[in-house]
Amino acid sequence: MAVVTCYHIPNDERSTAESGVTEVWNYLVSVSAITDTASVAEAGVAYAFGADHPTDAALSVTASRTSRKQDEPLVWEVQVTFGTTADDTGATPPPDAEGEIWGVRISFSGVAVNETVNADRDDFPILNSALQFFDPGPEKTYYYEQMTVSCRCTETGMADVFAAIQTARGKVNAADVTLTVNGLSRVFEAEKIKLVTADYNTTTEGALTYWEINYTFVYRDKGWTLHLLNHGMYKRVGGVLENIKDKYGNDVSAPVLLTADGTAESETATFMDYDIEETADFTGLFSGMP
Repeated sequence: MAVVTCYHIPNDERSTAESGVTEVWNYLVSVSAITDTASVAEAGVAYAFGADHPTDAALSVTASRTSRKQDEPLVWEVQVTFGTTADDTGATPPPDAEGEIWGVRISFSGVAVNETVNADRDDFPILNSALQFFDPGPEKTYYYEQMTVSCRCTETGMADVFAAIQTARGKVNAADVTLTVNGLSRVFEAEKIKLVTADYNTTTEGALTYWEINYTFVYRDKGWTLHLLNHGMYKRVGGVLENIKDKYGNDVSAPVLLTADGTAESETATFMDYDIEETADFTGLFSGMP
């Protein structure tokens, strides 16, 4: 069996209210491989709905939640809730097609990011009166769009989604992505959104156990290409780097504008673009979404 160790954390919480008694147990489950999702259930702590409490015959399982620790991918946290009553209505059941994703929700918000800039909005370099760059350089606050996509998925449907998450996390979309929820659509062009986080956990509500998935994307309308001002303190002459001199014949003490080929100083700004972000196919992330 793939499970290495199962720890019961001795911090159980028991409470009494008008609706009855509730007790919460917490566990840590360590597995030997990142894909051993089924092993958590094999550990014997992801109790099924209605299962008996280990020591109190008056209590039974009303809910359980399993989630992977983000900083320790081989460790899972399991929380089991016991109660005196068990409501089997639970979550909205999945559609008839087994494995299909349901309960899709999309929300948008803004995220502020400060970045050093060395050119204005028209791509003119930001220089002082001596035509030198400011040190430190000025900063601009960009407000990028952040999108959260939440959905529910059965174990069958999670197989493809899990593989897609491993491939796409931390990358940008290689092709256009279209999201449609209840007839409302939004299209994101290629290399405009980045998958920042992808969290998933198992949840039991009533008689239904399912995966709950949460994606967070950051959208940049200008894409994720680095657009860098071409400047430096050296130029390339005959394939050899040489110090750039000021009008007095001394080495410059601050970067100056360079020509596009880097062989001389320039009075006009040139820029260099670099695509440093990896791309991935995002199709699998939304596989089975209505």
